Amino acid sequence: MQRSQAALLAQDAGLSRPSAAPAGGALKRGRGCTTFLTSALIALAGPAVALEDPIELPSGRVVEFQELRFEVSESDDALLRFRFVSDELAETELDLERLSADMDHLCSEIALPSVPGEYPDPNRIIISIGSEATEFGVSRPDIVQVFEAYSIEDDRCIWEAF
Repeated sequence: MQRSQAALLAQDAGLSRPSAAPAGGALKRGRGCTTFLTSALIALAGPAVALEDPIELPSGRVVEFQELRFEVSESDDALLRFRFVSDELAETELDLERLSADMDHLCSEIALPSVPGEYPDPNRIIISIGSEATEFGVSRPDIVQVFEAYSIEDDRCIWEAF
């Protein structure tokens, strides 16, 4: 799908493209970000996986897609944030080894194949899972949230320590 077609679809769907990121929502030197609030638009952009369906992770935990955020820095580095929700996150003991495997799976098997055609070749992907859907950039200490960052090289997710 061409970029102009995706923009028209976003406009028709009532999705706005903010010219500036919300508080805490962009890279430090960012020029802004774009948020896709529905997986339907992502499906129109040509992903390899269906983000509208619940996703079972290697640990057995189930997540649902919340949103995709696109950011670009002044140096034109593209960053995609794939945000997921799992109410099981707050209900279970967090096994860091299993959680790490789940996050790796979300990056390599879900996020990377789902990169919209209008944002090819991101430099980084951030994966997050929250115990509830939250507004991006708004502090919610009552919600369990986990994050992992990955560099993208040769169509592979490479874990980065924060």
